Amino acid sequence: MKKSSILRSLIALLIVLTMILPILASCGDDTPVDPNPGDTTADAGNNSGNQQQPEPPAIEVKVSSEKSKIADDETLPLTVSVTGTDNTDYTWTTSPEGILEIVDNVATIKNPVSIDTLVTVTATSVADPTVSGKKTIIVKAPFIEGQVGELTSDMIAALGNSSITAEETLTDHCEDFNNSSNSTTNKYSIKVEMDENAWKGTWYVMGQADTAIVDLYRQGETDGINDANGNSGHGLNRVYINKNNEVASSLVKDYMSIPAVWEAQHLWNHLGNLNVNKFEYNVEEDRYEYQPDLTDENDLYLLTYLAISLTPMLEDTLVNFYLVVEDGQVTKLVAETEKLFQGADTQEDADAMSYTTIELTFSKVGTTVVSDPEPFDAPEYADFLAAALANMQAATNYTYRVKDQTVYEPSIDSGDYQVGSTGSSTQLAADTNPYRDYVSSVGTVGAVGYVTADAILIEETGRYTATMDGKEYHVEYYGYKNNGDGSYDEFDNGKDNFVGVKKVNGTIADLLPGFDFSANVFEFAGLSMKNGKWLYTFRLRETSIMRDVAMEFSLYDNAKNAEAFAGQTLTITVDDAGNVVSTSFPYNLISGTYLGICTTSYENVGTTELDENTFRNYVPRVIKTSWSEFAVNDYYYLHTNQIKNYPGGYDSETGTYDYTVVETDGQSMINAIFGEDAANMPDPALFFRVFGDTLTDKLFFDWRGAGTEADPYKDYFTFNASSDSYDENYKITNFDEIVEKLKTEMTAAGFTYSPANSDLTGGENGQAPLYLTFTKGGIQIVIQNIHTRYFYISVYHTGDWTLNR
Repeated sequence: MKKSSILRSLIALLIVLTMILPILASCGDDTPVDPNPGDTTADAGNNSGNQQQPEPPAIEVKVSSEKSKIADDETLPLTVSVTGTDNTDYTWTTSPEGILEIVDNVATIKNPVSIDTLVTVTATSVADPTVSGKKTIIVKAPFIEGQVGELTSDMIAALGNSSITAEETLTDHCEDFNNSSNSTTNKYSIKVEMDENAWKGTWYVMGQADTAIVDLYRQGETDGINDANGNSGHGLNRVYINKNNEVASSLVKDYMSIPAVWEAQHLWNHLGNLNVNKFEYNVEEDRYEYQPDLTDENDLYLLTYLAISLTPMLEDTLVNFYLVVEDGQVTKLVAETEKLFQGADTQEDADAMSYTTIELTFSKVGTTVVSDPEPFDAPEYADFLAAALANMQAATNYTYRVKDQTVYEPSIDSGDYQVGSTGSSTQLAADTNPYRDYVSSVGTVGAVGYVTADAILIEETGRYTATMDGKEYHVEYYGYKNNGDGSYDEFDNGKDNFVGVKKVNGTIADLLPGFDFSANVFEFAGLSMKNGKWLYTFRLRETSIMRDVAMEFSLYDNAKNAEAFAGQTLTITVDDAGNVVSTSFPYNLISGTYLGICTTSYENVGTTELDENTFRNYVPRVIKTSWSEFAVNDYYYLHTNQIKNYPGGYDSETGTYDYTVVETDGQSMINAIFGEDAANMPDPALFFRVFGDTLTDKLFFDWRGAGTEADPYKDYFTFNASSDSYDENYKITNFDEIVEKLKTEMTAAGFTYSPANSDLTGGENGQAPLYLTFTKGGIQIVIQNIHTRYFYISVYHTGDWTLNR
């Protein structure tokens, strides 16, 4: 069993329906990949990128319909629009085949289905068969007539109403056969409300209703959204109260930031798909047991859809399924998942067993209405909370201390995962920077931040899972420093001082948590006294905005991963003098692989100062103004010694590589590669204007075979840059803006944009690599992006690189 996520995805395998969680990628590898983009073909004869070519109008096909589902006795008219060509003819295909038939743009059901099934209809352009439009349709299964004992198909049909409320209990069972004291039973209260094109799920640990997790989804108004699985339909919209206490709606996206399609989520009532004739009456239990064919994928799909639509947290397939009939109607559903054994395949030989059971009752059949939430009224003692938020919004000097407590992590070695802080380091000589990275045998997982108007110093500690000397905590210092010219430096610890590593336009005030949220999104949770002061604790009411609020009161990195899990929610505590005393939020990493709670305290508001020697001998960041200031990687040294067939320069007898290191710089390398054409290479300032101070400090020399004896190798070089605008999945959010900047800057520098060697479409699913190519004389610059924040820039001889379409 897993908790509810913000996205229900399509079934990817026969039994398991994968839930896509945004938190997954938040902890993914954010490191640039191989900077060599595209299809670096061996043939160098294509010089198509050397001339400006007008882009032909793009052919586009769109398919739409007034509704997205069809029943057995219905027809569904389809509308097709073909633009960008005089030939507007198209052909139809359906997937899976054989279910729908399309005649004169009207779809009908050719072969009835046994469960609600997604069918994608595709209109393909005759003028260009590589271009098509599609629409995903829900094909409804007909009710099956019949009766088993008192259970009738009419009861099933009534239970299958699109408007229904289901609620009661979900229980997780874990039985330890070797030590019964380790066995656990966790119970949750659950409630699901469904009506036409809307679904709402609520759940919480039994007895802890104040930590309830609520998700409300609707079919979005926008049609033609494409998801990662080839479906096309209406967007899946989450509806919630935002941090400003306003009703809001947002398109749900997966961990790759690809939109989700409502039609593919199966968040509607599937009980009507049950075949009454597959039930048998169990006399001992006085209930009707469903007898699925576990070799039939449709039965397995149905039992998975039921788990997803009837619970806000379960994604497993149900294998035991029962209905209880009383007074001529179905009054209860009882089901359980497959029993999973640990240590063996059978219960007799296993060490432990886990499974989940659900018991549901139904109400408001035909009358359930899923309403949008309403803005919250002010909580009790809201004036204290509002005053404290205003004070923190105005504060430019304060100290915060984060305690990061892991409540769940894998039993295997998790590596250098835990991050924390052990407190200030030992002061060194009075004339030196007092902050030094160090290791320690003691510590408190978390972070300490010293915020001033001119600089922010952060002290952060990581905890090793194993050490040789018992010093498992390691402390590092880093931060941000205003430059006084409308920019600030990001700095790290050098050997004896802090060193600027990146220059950013703006001020450090831009980085500070804004405490910008309405007091009304909280409810009063408790009153206590400490050190003679009354403390007021407030609990977040809307779990959907936990990440947004956590990032408003914490610089700590795990605020980006804030997400509610069972029994945990976000809180803020203030005093009656208008001070924020502490905040707390739960976080979730890698789909529940790591769960934790971050608690932050605030102190010295208005009085925090840094040691006067903090920035003694500080080395500010200086933007490179010429390629001669860039270093070059070792591949260039191999090249200069004429042993390009790496690792052909390896001497097996001595165990060394036979090459002579040649000291050089970026400009010298560019001159060596391009000769007179090196003058066409734009200055680094052009790329700094587009990307800011994100260029790699090193240029990467490389070569590839050209396939001819006269010219066996083609030399080129690469470097990387990045964007500072990205979403919670580290996917770029300002790509179009950067493209326009690049075109403007490169054109001003005399370069020509080559549409033939560029592709900004992202392919059929929009996620293929993106390329821009520019040429000037003998210089060809290819810029690749794979939808992340990173850009990979390669500089070739003109014609040496051709886009592989």
